[in-house]
Amino acid sequence: MVSAMKITAAVLKAAMPRVTDAEAWAAAFDEAVKKWPVDDVAMFLAQVGHESSDLTRTEESLYYSTPSHLARVFSSRLWHPKKPGEKCPPGKKPASNYLRSTRLLASYVYSGRLGNGDEDSGDGWNFRGSGPMQLTGRDNFAAFEAASGFPVLAYPDLVRDDKRVGAASACFF
Repeated sequence: MVSAMKITAAVLKAAMPRVTDAEAWAAAFDEAVKKWPVDDVAMFLAQVGHESSDLTRTEESLYYSTPSHLARVFSSRLWHPKKPGEKCPPGKKPASNYLRSTRLLASYVYSGRLGNGDEDSGDGWNFRGSGPMQLTGRDNFAAFEAASGFPVLAYPDLVRDDKRVGAASACFF
């Protein structure tokens, strides 16, 4: 199946009003959908716009300023007391330890998941949500590398920084 709609700068601007560098993103997406067609371009672009704030963000924001919000987002790994004197349950860590610490947070919450190594491996940070559709985890980066040929395991920033690689990862995903 081939995506029927050509992705142009005008199409991107209509779908994502805040997009910057629409020409470059359009060229990257138009190339990517030829290799990884999407069933519904309008729905795909709506999802890309949502995940990437209209292509203004290509990496997961892991900056949290309140422990209660952080504990809600990562409830399987982090904890915040609801009442004074509550003790942190086994298997969780206090959310307050990870406020405003993006690298530390990614290393912890993504450790041992999605093919990532332990906290000290750096995998959680290197393979955090990246690209327009937030490709996450060493296993997903490896699958994308195998399908695309882009060396994203050695250079994970490619998914975040290179529009052609980012667009391809979104279509692949």
